[in-house]
Amino acid sequence: KSFVVTVMPTAESIFGIQQSMHHFVPNELAPEPLEVELRKKAVTRVRVIDAEEEPVGGAALLAIFSNQGGFPEAPLPSRKYVAQETDEGLYEFSLDEGSYTFVVDPPIESGLPRRVERDNYVQGTSQQRVIEVSPPAALTGLVYGTLEPEADPDGGVEGQPADSPEPGPEQYSQGPAAGVKVELYDEIEANSPADGLAPIPVATGWTDGDGRFVLIIPAY
Repeated sequence: KSFVVTVMPTAESIFGIQQSMHHFVPNELAPEPLEVELRKKAVTRVRVIDAEEEPVGGAALLAIFSNQGGFPEAPLPSRKYVAQETDEGLYEFSLDEGSYTFVVDPPIESGLPRRVERDNYVQGTSQQRVIEVSPPAALTGLVYGTLEPEADPDGGVEGQPADSPEPGPEQYSQGPAAGVKVELYDEIEANSPADGLAPIPVATGWTDGDGRFVLIIPAY
């Protein structure tokens, strides 16, 4: 039989994932011992710039592994790699070979939106990439819900006789919904995320006490 042997150092290790195909003879009592040589991961450098090609420092840069290694029939678990900023706007991390999603979160004070880039294939050699964070746009909105009328101390509903079993439709009111999470997804990202991964929102926010929210979104 044939087997795919996978050796997985931790994501923080300088050594990368190694996969190899091995063949075994049925009923063989003493197969040859396996020898696996670990190789260092390549360094991937990412330069993050704005629309004016100025470096964006202080961002959080995440690379999400797509589960696919050298042997698709032996899928790997999804892993996340966090980049370190080595210079203003220049980030680097050591990544295993495979396909990645890059997620860039600029610092809040920059006013720039999140940037998500799918299908970045990293090979076994060092490389440098450039990710441009587009100027933002603001999406505002209001979230409200239906409120039931409050009961009075006598057990009835305010504005309604106490012997009425239920309030009528005209007695319900609508009010702001505070503390509600609002997420915005790219259309393609939401309908068919790559590699079976969960879709990543391009913007996330919460409603305030008046039910209003503001999402800072990429203008691309």
